[in-house]
Amino acid sequence: MRHEKRRKGRRAGLVAVALLASCVTALPVAMSGRHSTRASDPSSNATVRAVKREASSPGANPDDPWRPLTHYTPGKNWMNDPNGLVYHDGEYHLFYQYNPQGSEWGNMSWGHAVSSDLVHWKELDVALRATDRYAVFSGSAVVDSRNTTGFGRNGKPAMVAVWTRHETVGGKQKQSQSLAYSTDRGRTWSLYNGGAPVLDIGAKDFRDPKVFWDEAAGRWTMAVALSEEHKVSFYSSPDLKNWTHQSDFGPAGDASAVWECPDLFPMQTDGDPAKKRWVLTVNASATAQYFVGDWDGKAFTARTPAAYDGKEGKALATFDDGGYGAWTPGGKGTAFGKAPATGNLPGHLGAGYVDSFGAGDWDTGSLTSPEFTIDANRLNLLVTGGRHPYEPSAAKKSNASVNVVVDGKVVASATGTDSGTMAWQSLNLRKWRGKKARVVIEDNSTDNHWGHIMVDQLVLSDTKAWNADEAVPKVDHGRDYYASVTWNDAPSGKRYAVGWMSNWAYAKDVPPKPWRTAMSAVRELSLRTVDGRERLAFEPVKALDSLRAGREFKKGAFKVDGGMTVLDSEVGGRSLDVSFALDPGTAKKSGVVVLSGGRRGAGGAQGGKAQGTEIYYDAVDRKLVVDRSHSGEVGFSASFPGQRSASLEPDGDGLVRLRVVVDASSVEVFAADGTLVMTETVYPRGMAAGSAGKSDKVALFAEGGTARVRNFSLWHLGSYR
Repeated sequence: MRHEKRRKGRRAGLVAVALLASCVTALPVAMSGRHSTRASDPSSNATVRAVKREASSPGANPDDPWRPLTHYTPGKNWMNDPNGLVYHDGEYHLFYQYNPQGSEWGNMSWGHAVSSDLVHWKELDVALRATDRYAVFSGSAVVDSRNTTGFGRNGKPAMVAVWTRHETVGGKQKQSQSLAYSTDRGRTWSLYNGGAPVLDIGAKDFRDPKVFWDEAAGRWTMAVALSEEHKVSFYSSPDLKNWTHQSDFGPAGDASAVWECPDLFPMQTDGDPAKKRWVLTVNASATAQYFVGDWDGKAFTARTPAAYDGKEGKALATFDDGGYGAWTPGGKGTAFGKAPATGNLPGHLGAGYVDSFGAGDWDTGSLTSPEFTIDANRLNLLVTGGRHPYEPSAAKKSNASVNVVVDGKVVASATGTDSGTMAWQSLNLRKWRGKKARVVIEDNSTDNHWGHIMVDQLVLSDTKAWNADEAVPKVDHGRDYYASVTWNDAPSGKRYAVGWMSNWAYAKDVPPKPWRTAMSAVRELSLRTVDGRERLAFEPVKALDSLRAGREFKKGAFKVDGGMTVLDSEVGGRSLDVSFALDPGTAKKSGVVVLSGGRRGAGGAQGGKAQGTEIYYDAVDRKLVVDRSHSGEVGFSASFPGQRSASLEPDGDGLVRLRVVVDASSVEVFAADGTLVMTETVYPRGMAAGSAGKSDKVALFAEGGTARVRNFSLWHLGSYR
């Protein structure tokens, strides 16, 4: 938990707006009320609570328009980081940083809510309160089933909170770890030793302990952040009162901001008990990074490699022999010269590389490989130079790109990024595995701004290449998922996580009142092998389905032409669960717009564009984008508007599969089987008191060509309250 004082058009217009009632068919779906299921197992397919079955999302309260329906937020006042996540006696406990006295950061205490299914939450009284001597910063909670502390009573274990005591002594910050305990299921709490520290190293930035029982070591383990040093320290204890330092991890990965809220937990890769791994998550800046590795009871060792080196797989070309070999120069110009270039180009490997600069940026030409069989899923290559992508529909070619050609057609392509430093790109060739192919490096650009391309190390591999800045993956690629931590003691060995949906850059300025900020949807975690690397995958907890209302709207397949197509009014809503497969086709950009005003000007136009949050695939740059530039209220902070993106390759069948959970003031996007998630808060106009129009429409769009949408599914979601 961070001390608050330390924080530091696309489209020119919407065209071809048309109703698409014929594209969405309402199919009757059998609904029932309460089902017999264990409420403690939110992964169950059964509904755990009866929900009012409305035909659409509940309307907004005009005096509180952005209050979430499906995401937890307290009735009033400020909230930030989740704390003390633990399951006990049929309840999931969610503690969180909370100001009992107002909607601004301050008086940091532990708020408290409980749930039987991680969806339906009940707010309880404040658990741990700040005093005039200290604030109660982040920490964790455990159930002391072995009564190692002696806090248990009458054969019932105590719930123990381990929290950071933040105090200012003589004007200087000091942080240490203290205990509190409860013997009535977390309803009331007692401070151990009056709140005096049980672990104090005299540090000013020493916070956010995550504690768990280490079965193999037979003792408690604590992971705690040395924030300014970008380290996680590990301590052990037999009784939660006496702690011994064991080791430190870091700096590693992203050390550009202070480290906070660490978490260490076991997972099984691909569900295989023989592949037990430990995952360490560390929050930094606006999100969290994670390391997959091993834990021996004392130290964590990351398995994450530093960077892809091109040694795994079969090299098609390295350009290190002083010539082009069987590669054939062509085209009208002589951009590629008679031999590979040599020199100290940043990022390249070996002696030589392809460079199409020739006599200057105006020079053109091509270089074609011998025919080969695609016998791996990917072509990895180092690329830099100009950003001039291949465009199949262009009347006059102006690309500078690397093209994979199968049966006379370009099936995959890479281009530079207006940079002079080589970086790995990876082309997905799974769909054409077993086919004959050629690689054509061509420069048709005469642009005097990076009008050339440089290429090196073409490698056929089943492993997707990655760069050094991608070696340590992120928990979430959006701007509003922070302090991610997981529940202790969840039933059936499940692992669930939640994050705070905001960002310190603007959290104190966001418009909702009398409450401030919300938690993300709770997500179930798995660890999977993806392109040769172990990756966390996330999906909304299954119990979210219990909020589905009315009937499912779905359609098998339909075409999306250039422009924006607003779906039938029955589809619109402020709380939705939307899934579909997107075939980008010839479109440069294609996707969905949610919480939209629909037609230009409806719901409050911004800069000549209709209001809405855009989630789309950029086929040129091969990335997933969430754009909230025109999402509604964006002027409260210069840091808020804009777009966020993450690299994404289509699946092997060429489709981009997306699930989007929409809720009044947030969107959560799940892609690539949950290994890529983006969370963004939004504050659409048209919901507040006195606003004209509604900001609840859903639209599909394509730009620069035609896309197709398959297996479109939309559910309205009711409120958990």
